Amino acid sequence: MGYSLRISKGEQAGRELALGQGELRIGRGPENELVLPDAGVSRRHARIYAQGGALLVEDVGSANGTELNGVLLEGPQALEDGDCICLGPVELVFSHAAADSTRILAAAEVRPRAPARAAALETVTPRPGAKLPAGAAARTEAPLETAPTAAERARRRRAVSGTLGGQLRLAWEGLDRRGKSVAGALALAALLAMAGTLVALFQPRSAAREELGPEPTQLTATPLRGSFGLGDGVTWERPDMKVFTFEFTAPTRAVALLRYQASGISKDEVSVSVNGIDQGWVPPDAGGASERELELVLPPSALHRNARNQLIFDNVKNPPGHEPWRIEGLRVEIIPVPELPPAELLASARESVAKARAYDVQRAAGSENLFRAWKNYRFAWVTLEALDERPELYRDVRYALAQVSADLDRECARLMLEFQRGVQYRDAKAVREAFEDVLRHFPTTEHRCHTLALEQRNRYAL
Repeated sequence: MGYSLRISKGEQAGRELALGQGELRIGRGPENELVLPDAGVSRRHARIYAQGGALLVEDVGSANGTELNGVLLEGPQALEDGDCICLGPVELVFSHAAADSTRILAAAEVRPRAPARAAALETVTPRPGAKLPAGAAARTEAPLETAPTAAERARRRRAVSGTLGGQLRLAWEGLDRRGKSVAGALALAALLAMAGTLVALFQPRSAAREELGPEPTQLTATPLRGSFGLGDGVTWERPDMKVFTFEFTAPTRAVALLRYQASGISKDEVSVSVNGIDQGWVPPDAGGASERELELVLPPSALHRNARNQLIFDNVKNPPGHEPWRIEGLRVEIIPVPELPPAELLASARESVAKARAYDVQRAAGSENLFRAWKNYRFAWVTLEALDERPELYRDVRYALAQVSADLDRECARLMLEFQRGVQYRDAKAVREAFEDVLRHFPTTEHRCHTLALEQRNRYAL
């Protein structure tokens, strides 16, 4: 049951594939049969397979979903000629292959073969008066090689002297034996120096580890330096999981808030658990990881007060997979909550929500207003988390906080882009103005962007 796929939109637009009966996995990861490098395509996005005499397409848990003719797939769907499959920004047009169409062969079928070696027919040259064996052919004598004349050597020098390689070759041929020995020693020394430079360049991770010290395992209110996971640039490689510990110490009622950054993670790939109790999944990567900070409230019922607690990030796809993933900037913030009756806690949360909405409406009137709206929504959220029974306001607060957080992340990305543009054009005044603008929009370290600006200032010694 052959079929073909034509990429009508995407980085590989115009490419057409003729395929056979086997299952076709589609995604951004190298383990797929059809690899789509476009942004917006998940590492494992969709698959096409045969079942009951029909070809079906199915989404396999991608972040953006898979559409068939503009309709989001809820389960496997049969394919027909002319169907349009959308995977993020990529569009594939499906059609059944004709009987004489070409199919893609399996890897074993297209394995290269060594060319057959033809046996050389050796011939012999008869000596005068000697008899050749029956069936032997006479070998023609090869012409004697003669040394090139002076004119030929001059023409050769003119032909090769036009390039740097030719000039070096002529210079080498002009050296005597002692000169060639000296030149060879100098070339060997240069190669050794280059090899040492390459070794130094390709060991940044070890140098970073030495600078950061031993691998950290204890979480505090200060963000950890370095990153954990698997992939390029990761400081400490942990392909399958990373275990942290922290202490939940508070004299009064409090909420523990985990704050971190994550990148290279797809949907339902990395789980989070506290003291063996599942806390859900790390949200899939949506880009802008340097500005986006994730927050997770650790429920008091799952924590051991005044004792050591265990936090685990577990990549459920590794092993047997080898999926890259990365977490960094981890810290646990212990936020005290007033010792009030539930009714008063709810009233306090409502008051914070009212302030947040007022600041949100006036976000254009002052650079700090959006940050203040986010801060008040966040306080209301933490206060409601301390309640045993969450009211209806909880859902509204979470939704509003998510919207304001996304707006803040975009504002942070815009300001940091202006900062980097000033650095690129070596405009010291623009760099200072961009840095001050970041601090006006994000006045405290409660938001990641403030800390990011300080890191950039220290990096460029502003």
